[in-house]
Amino acid sequence: MTDSRDYRKYLDKCFELTEEKQRLRQTGINAQFREVNHVLNDINEHIKKQNGSIAELRKESNDRKLVVDEFHEFKGKFVWIKNKWYIVLLGLIICILVINILYDFGAIDKIVDKLINKI
Repeated sequence: MTDSRDYRKYLDKCFELTEEKQRLRQTGINAQFREVNHVLNDINEHIKKQNGSIAELRKESNDRKLVVDEFHEFKGKFVWIKNKWYIVLLGLIICILVINILYDFGAIDKIVDKLINKI
């Protein structure tokens, strides 16, 4: 039965159909892989752009963090003045009184003359 020409033609036809199906399936798979490869390339390009943007934003954030830290250090120096405003006001009043007393006694004119003569 296997030597029959009809049976061989039948087997050849079956194998041709199977091979054609496999070829079509492989063509479809190749097309899908090409599409996936294209999408992955687009994703890689997008990720490269995003990484560059993230690096720039991170650098800018670090710069701003330094400025904010410096501001908090500077602000910390003036917290004492804010909490002890009455001491600063008292010191200012005493300075004004001392200058007024020196002016009344004429000592300001002598001090200014000595400073001018030294220069």
